[in-house]
Amino acid sequence: MPAWNAAPYIGAAIDSLRAQTVADWELIVADDGSTDSTADIVAAASAADPRIRLLRLAARTGSPMRARSAAAALASAPMIFPFDADDLLEPRFLERMLGRAADTGADMVLCSLHTFTDSPSEATLYLPGPEVDTTAVRTGAETMPLTLGRWQVAGNGLFDAALFRAAGADAAAYADNPFADELLFRTMLTRAAHVAIEPARYLYRMSGGSLSHDGTSLRRFAYLDTNLALRRIASDICPDGVELHIYHGLATTLELLGRRAITDATRAEVTAMLRRTYDTLDFDRLARHIGGPRFSIIRLGLGPARLILSLYGRLRRPRH
Repeated sequence: MPAWNAAPYIGAAIDSLRAQTVADWELIVADDGSTDSTADIVAAASAADPRIRLLRLAARTGSPMRARSAAAALASAPMIFPFDADDLLEPRFLERMLGRAADTGADMVLCSLHTFTDSPSEATLYLPGPEVDTTAVRTGAETMPLTLGRWQVAGNGLFDAALFRAAGADAAAYADNPFADELLFRTMLTRAAHVAIEPARYLYRMSGGSLSHDGTSLRRFAYLDTNLALRRIASDICPDGVELHIYHGLATTLELLGRRAITDATRAEVTAMLRRTYDTLDFDRLARHIGGPRFSIIRLGLGPARLILSLYGRLRRPRH
């Protein structure tokens, strides 16, 4: 569990783990330089329950992936479940997830993601999508397309520890990218022999401070670079899916630029990311799957596409 200034929520997260019907677990909390009482709360929980350990990182990393990897390196369990400090688990979560792993032999067991803002009792199903057969056991390669274009399965679950650590090492170059965990998850899929789904409820807290509300930061558009990394890890698995994923990420960004105020410095860096993305597109491959006005506009070139689509995005911006 990575944690940074999570004092308002981390106690409830730990309590939801201690309330599990399975008792054989360990929690390693990597405190990433919190300036509030997060570390004190975890230290008190650790004193009361030896299954809980506090890892104080030597210096603030600002990267949930780095903090999570530091905790995972100390884990002794054969499977790892990434758990965020502001989220919650239903009481039978681990029982159901471990049971599914035992029944299927899967090295990745994905969960059911339910989102809430204030009250967990009002959490609603977000993933998996209704079109996903949750009884099927798939290979990682078969699961990969369910993460491209739009997520149809949750990118979290119970993972073989060796698989998790190896994928984390491969994705480490992107650890400071806010979308690094998505890349890590897809890297695991390239190696997973069996992927199962158990619809045990993971309660994901929606925060007003999330990336989706970050209108000025370069980090808001950093998925362009993790999308490009998919060419290296997944093009041999689903080349068309990867190409479409990269294209849709570019198109989305061009429209978002019309709705987000960005600084001159950020504009230069975003332009560089857009150029890196645009120059890789295989328009002949894309033309076999998509068409229409937006695709025709993007084919005109990055400059015209940015001008037209950002204007379109601005016109579509909700008015209050």
